[in-house]
Amino acid sequence: MLALLERYAPRGTVLALLGHSVAFVAWHLRTFTLVPSVPIGLRVATVIFLAGLAWGRQAQRDGTVIWWMTQHSLFLVVMSMFDWA
Repeated sequence: MLALLERYAPRGTVLALLGHSVAFVAWHLRTFTLVPSVPIGLRVATVIFLAGLAWGRQAQRDGTVIWWMTQHSLFLVVMSMFDWA
């Protein structure tokens, strides 16, 4: 999706990266069902948005999603070690 946004974004990579990060937050909306309050939800959304920016920028720089997928998988493994309920 990032490559498609880069092709059609009027200012290139910055707008594409921001759009990608917003879509990344939207994709992870199911995370917000676990959040007990709005202020905490905003913090979670901010962290997800920043992760989308970082991983999107890394994909732009490297031209591949291999490192992005590896980091995301490791993040999920670490998160699964905790009981968040």
